Amino acid sequence: MENPKISVWITSTGRYEFLKITLDSLLEKCKYPNLEILVFESVPTEESRKYFDTPLIKTDECIDYVRSLKENGAVITHWVEPWIPWGNVLQRMLMHTDAPYSITLDDDCLCACDPTAQWLDEIAVMKDDPRLLGFRNDLSNPSVNEDDKRFHGVKSHPISNYLWWWNAGGAVLYDNSRLKSNPLGGYLTDHTLPNFNFVEQQIGAIMKRDNMYIGLMLKYYGSFVHIGHTEVTGRDRKWSSDLYLDMYKNGYYGLRNKE
Repeated sequence: MENPKISVWITSTGRYEFLKITLDSLLEKCKYPNLEILVFESVPTEESRKYFDTPLIKTDECIDYVRSLKENGAVITHWVEPWIPWGNVLQRMLMHTDAPYSITLDDDCLCACDPTAQWLDEIAVMKDDPRLLGFRNDLSNPSVNEDDKRFHGVKSHPISNYLWWWNAGGAVLYDNSRLKSNPLGGYLTDHTLPNFNFVEQQIGAIMKRDNMYIGLMLKYYGSFVHIGHTEVTGRDRKWSSDLYLDMYKNGYYGLRNKE
C-alpha cells in the first residue's frame, strides 16, 4: 500500500484556544491522502475538577467547534464523554482504528508544514527496523544531531540516519501493530486521573527492557509545534512553548536542507 492509513489522535481537554489552532492548521497544511482524525473531548467531572484547572477549560466551545468542522465537511470521529484517564482514551482510539499507523497530537500541536514526505520516509524505515516503535514528529533544530548526548545513539539507513532513545513523549508516529502486540499490549489503563505521565513512563520502561526505541529522523526538523503554554493542570509551560515557537519562527521545520 503506497499511502497506508494514518490515524491522528487528539485528546481534547477543553483547551479551546489550543484545540482550534491544532485542528485548523492540520486541516490546512496536511495533504496526506489517507488520513483519519479522532477527537476525544473529555468533559469535566466532579473527580477531574480536583486535579485539572477548570478556568482554563471551555468544553462547550470545543464541542461546538469540532461539530462546525464536521458540518463543513471535515471527516472527524468525535467522542464527547466524561473525563477518563488518559491511557484509557489512547486505548479507546487504538482499538477503534484499523489504521496501521497513528500519531498522538494531544490538543496543542500546531502543524507547521505538510508532514506527508516525513511520514512516508518514517514508515519505510520502520518496516526495515522491527525494534523501532515510532518516530518523533515535533520540531527540532540544528543542535539535534548525531553527537546529541540526550539520545542513546544513532542508526544508519539509506533514507536517513536517525537518533534513538526510550522516551515516548511528544508527537510520535507509531506503528500500531507494535503498540498492540507484546511486549506493550496497548496503553496503560489502570492509572489514576492525575498520573497521566505514567502512560509514557510505562512505554519507556518496556522499550528499555525489551530493546525497542523511538527514533528521530535527521533528514527532517519535524512538522509539529507544541503551543501549550499552560498545562491542563494549570502548570506553566511557557518555557516549552517559547522554545518550540522560536524554532518555528526560525524556519526549523520540514526538510533540514530545503535548498
